Amino acid sequence: MEIYYAKTQFGHPWIILGDAISEEAFLCEVEADEDFQNMELQGQPVKITVTYLTENDFPDPVKIT
Repeated sequence: MEIYYAKTQFGHPWIILGDAISEEAFLCEVEADEDFQNMELQGQPVKITVTYLTENDFPDPVKIT
């Protein structure tokens, strides 16, 4: 899955994180949200590829033993 993150005026560890089909779509979502607008992005968003894991992706330890 590809996601975007952007640094904010508050510095580490405060970022805005979201999934979107493009950087433009990510920025539109940020601009449409009043809380995100107040965080003031610093620089351009960064696109990264991540693997989304859930508890179902791990074996049950009780069943292993």
